[in-house]
Amino acid sequence: MVVVFDGMCNLCDFAVQFILRYEANADLRFCPMQTQTGRMLMERHGVNPDDPSTFVLVEGDRIWTKSSAALRVATYLRRPWSWLAVLRYLPATLRDAVYDFIARHRYRWFGRRDQCVVPAAGLQRRFLQDD
Repeated sequence: MVVVFDGMCNLCDFAVQFILRYEANADLRFCPMQTQTGRMLMERHGVNPDDPSTFVLVEGDRIWTKSSAALRVATYLRRPWSWLAVLRYLPATLRDAVYDFIARHRYRWFGRRDQCVVPAAGLQRRFLQDD
């Protein structure tokens, strides 16, 4: 399973760090969408790699985006964080409206980096690297 995220977004970096800290098992891998690998994963699944307003969870041949991806990722977290997955029963249009609002304002509210985040030395194996 691979989480494809905006590697230049401070909020997205915080989300990845949060997942790494509270993940029940080390099942997820991570890939910034700005890398060749991230672009390829997004394109393969029909997601525009030039639109950093979403992150993607790829599970085999299945893809999750926006709020559905976030709530699916919650199932990989330890309790009580995994309980957030119950929000998937809310209508996707409502969930995605909130997601899109935050995505539209995230750079202004949380800031943006000039380059993709570099994982800490002990976590590099969890991040997909371009060859």
